[in-house]
Amino acid sequence: MNVLGVFWTSPTDTKRYLIGRLYRSDCYYFEYCDTAEAERSGFTLLPAFPHLGKYRSNYLFPTFAGRIPSEKRTDRSEILNACGVQDHDNEWEILVKSQSATDLLTLEYE
Repeated sequence: MNVLGVFWTSPTDTKRYLIGRLYRSDCYYFEYCDTAEAERSGFTLLPAFPHLGKYRSNYLFPTFAGRIPSEKRTDRSEILNACGVQDHDNEWEILVKSQSATDLLTLEYE
């Protein structure tokens, strides 16, 4: 099983909070961690995951899949190379290395 920690960064104090985990095994799972401290700093549950609990999908959730450059992009290889992605077929590596500098969510290997 593969696991990525999902972190939220508070825009006011730039503190990072572990708000959930994304799992991959026979399918995909997302589960919130204890979000109380993050919520006190302004975090709200993600629109795609509006309730605390565990979510399951046969496909990578759109919230995370949207972070992977489309294979239809002619500049995909250049983008992934610029991010330091070694294996262009490894969605987990892409999720971790292609973080947006303006995004409050980041994903990291655990």
